[in-house]
Amino acid sequence: MAKATTPAVGSLDAALHAEAARARTPDAPEEGIKHGALLNVETGLLDPNPHQPRKWIDPRKIEELATSFEEIGQLQPIVIAPYRGRFIIIAGETRWRGMLLAYSRASESDKGKFATIAAVVRVGGGETGMAVDAYTENEKRTDLNVMDAAAALANIRELEQLKKATDVAKLVGDDARKVRRLLALYDNAPPVIHAALRGQDLARFLVKEDEGEKVKDDPRAARDSSRMLGRDVAEELAKLWAHLTKKDASTATMNTAKVCLVVIDESWPLTRVIDYVKRRTAESTPAARGPTPLY
Repeated sequence: MAKATTPAVGSLDAALHAEAARARTPDAPEEGIKHGALLNVETGLLDPNPHQPRKWIDPRKIEELATSFEEIGQLQPIVIAPYRGRFIIIAGETRWRGMLLAYSRASESDKGKFATIAAVVRVGGGETGMAVDAYTENEKRTDLNVMDAAAALANIRELEQLKKATDVAKLVGDDARKVRRLLALYDNAPPVIHAALRGQDLARFLVKEDEGEKVKDDPRAARDSSRMLGRDVAEELAKLWAHLTKKDASTATMNTAKVCLVVIDESWPLTRVIDYVKRRTAESTPAARGPTPLY
């Protein structure tokens, strides 16, 4: 049996996971299930994809979908794959959670309307196939966070033990330059930049780091889409962090977080960020001295 995971999706998560556990059916037949088949599957037979690129789902979206299911029903099927007697969700986890929520608040006489969900079956590919399919399905949607996309590509690279970004790009069918930049961002940017890209609270980074007590990345922490750094800005601020680390590793993350907050709060354009980083990384030469540091 596939073990269900519990991605953090805000305050609704515990209740929805409990609803899924309550509805869980012991077995799902795998033999005879054809690729591309459209099925109505019991919600309790489904598990989140362990390779889901989206590490955080806005609870408001789950609420919106639940209301939509209650008012007009399901309009678009999710995508699933058979796995160890159950099904893994390839695309549509938010819709599944919305259906669970609709079920949980329906009257006993109406619960049957929300006990199953329409799904298209995708067969084959194993662990890597699930990871690649989840990436490609989510990448089709414009709201996939840059850092989530980068982490998904890094996961696929690790699953297949690939060395080159071009090989990862070929596997997922994506632009090689784009994949190379995302993997570089994942590999080279520190956790504070990862968090800023996701629109997470940077307060935990506003402390001096002692050796061995680094603040870790937490992709499942809550997010605010209005406070997300863009990829180009993040790449520049990662350069600043690398420069500050050479000067004093214990304060580099804290000072980078302070700069990130100013850039976000004041909506700095990329050109201003580039100019600031150039001045700061060249500040050892008198001719390059610029404005007072932001921290």
